[in-house]
Amino acid sequence: MTKRYCLLVALLLALLALNGAARADWDEIYYGDMMVVNCEEWVSLREVPGTGGDRLAKVPLGAMVAEAEWVPLYDQYVYCRFGGQWGYVLSKYLRPEDEGGFAVVLDETRDGLEVVAVRSYEDSYESLLAYAVDEQGKVVWSHRTVPVEITELDRTAAFIGGTAQEPRVMVYNTEEGLTALDLFTGEALWTLARQDVWLGASLSCAMTEDGTMYIGGYYGPDPVAIDVDGRVLWQADSGSDDIFWLYEIELTDEGVAAHYDSFPDSTVGGWVVYGLDGTVKELCGE
Repeated sequence: MTKRYCLLVALLLALLALNGAARADWDEIYYGDMMVVNCEEWVSLREVPGTGGDRLAKVPLGAMVAEAEWVPLYDQYVYCRFGGQWGYVLSKYLRPEDEGGFAVVLDETRDGLEVVAVRSYEDSYESLLAYAVDEQGKVVWSHRTVPVEITELDRTAAFIGGTAQEPRVMVYNTEEGLTALDLFTGEALWTLARQDVWLGASLSCAMTEDGTMYIGGYYGPDPVAIDVDGRVLWQADSGSDDIFWLYEIELTDEGVAAHYDSFPDSTVGGWVVYGLDGTVKELCGE
């Protein structure tokens, strides 16, 4: 009897060890940002696993939960954070970042609001969901762009713009154009339509303290200056057909420096310094 008991204990310990090792592998895979999928509108973030637990928040389809970790004791649930709330979400409604299909393009906290933008890819289309969630896990507002066909470049973007006193969430889509959202309410303040000015794809952007934005795309255009109210101030032109593939814009003491992968007489690219009026001041090959 004692021998049989010892064998059973040994077998149980071996199974627990194997299960623990497997769960450790799962923990390693399912950790970090995860996107909500496979639901109609939202999923529940609950205080404890199971439908009997209090619902802490409704997490919208396409939104992100952070610091997600597989819970060994509750196979079907993931422990994660949404806004300022920690809780459990059914794993079948979450997709881990390493499986692809989405990218977090913005995640900043301002005055108690976590502002997030998630770019997702589904059925050959790209779209972007921007939203703000408070410390209680309540979604204060959300904004979703129309889906656009996937290409080799990113056709959506989001970043914080405006001023320190009046911050805005800038949302871009190649079909709809550039939209300024009130950071606290999500109200659309203005839209600069693509018919008015083309900003390209895979955007680069630099901003001044007064909210002026300098934006350009990888396949063009050269930097476009847009003020905080959505007015186009100027559109630069490098003056050379050999200068293209814009990948970074930065503000320097000399002006607006735009970095390009293709540059005359250079195999590694170069940059053009534009004045604050859009004129070309300097060409520098790397």
